[in-house]
Amino acid sequence: MQNYQKTEILSYFIHAKYFGEPVSSEGESLAVELKRSNIDYYLVWSDGVSVVLPPDEFVEVSKESHPELRIYRSTDMSQIR
Repeated sequence: MQNYQKTEILSYFIHAKYFGEPVSSEGESLAVELKRSNIDYYLVWSDGVSVVLPPDEFVEVSKESHPELRIYRSTDMSQIR
């Protein structure tokens, strides 16, 4: 929860809902949880946590936009609002 405040502030400024941390951080089960909850974007702070999401379901969109933050987007375009 050390990045809770950063994520909450970022969510406020981009008018996004913050759903908290996932129950699981394992690749396949994390992807299932995100899809089931209709999560379009997943933020990962570089605090030593490694995330591997199925590339056919989530793609990284941050690409060096911020040194500490990685952003993943759902590939299910029908889900994106």
